[in-house]
Amino acid sequence: MNEIKITNITYVHDPEAMQKWLDLYVNLFKEALNSEIANLGEDEHTLLEKELREL
Repeated sequence: MNEIKITNITYVHDPEAMQKWLDLYVNLFKEALNSEIANLGEDEHTLLEKELREL
């Protein structure tokens, strides 16, 4: 799988293009987060759930 790394977006002139970038960024973030969660052990899941409840 190829990887992409977004380091900085300073300004996008086209609102539609900005929305597409934002959608892509959010989807990539969700995929990365879901992947990390899927790889957690049972104890780590419990710790994560506890930390989220404390927010």
